[in-house]
Amino acid sequence: PVSRDGLTQVDEATLARPPGGGTYPFAYQYAKPGGVDLRFKLEAVKPRVTVESSNLVNIHPDRIVQDIIVAWRIEKAGVFKLQARLPEGFELESVKGIAEDGRAAPVVESRFVDKGLLTLNLAGQAMGVTRMNILLVKKLTDPALLQPGGGDVDLVIPLARAAEEGVESQQG
Repeated sequence: PVSRDGLTQVDEATLARPPGGGTYPFAYQYAKPGGVDLRFKLEAVKPRVTVESSNLVNIHPDRIVQDIIVAWRIEKAGVFKLQARLPEGFELESVKGIAEDGRAAPVVESRFVDKGLLTLNLAGQAMGVTRMNILLVKKLTDPALLQPGGGDVDLVIPLARAAEEGVESQQG
């Protein structure tokens, strides 16, 4: 509590058990007759998020396909939104939740991409490990790739990453 005027804290061991079991994390009794004032400051619990990803890259003459498994580990507080940074030039082909440990696959209620940031709005709260399969495609138009013996081509393939905001660490 921030303040407690007219109240004194009571040891939980001296109290009868609450109906239905449980505990009394805070218990008070009147210290003086008259008005009492008990004030609390409540702070939102922020989730602790770490991310692991694995990227499988397939190179075809006309396109690059990234098949990505992203595992968000969410602790302390659940989330309803997940985000990933998409590499420049790649288009989102599909995204789907992956069932795990007897839990149903997370359902993506809506998704959108804005300036390379993929936002997944979930139908329910995500807590624990939440896995998604993200499929990205980039079209290639280099003539050297489209013809056999067309010559050497240097390809730079940037990988998708979890969005940094709200993520404590990521590896993959």
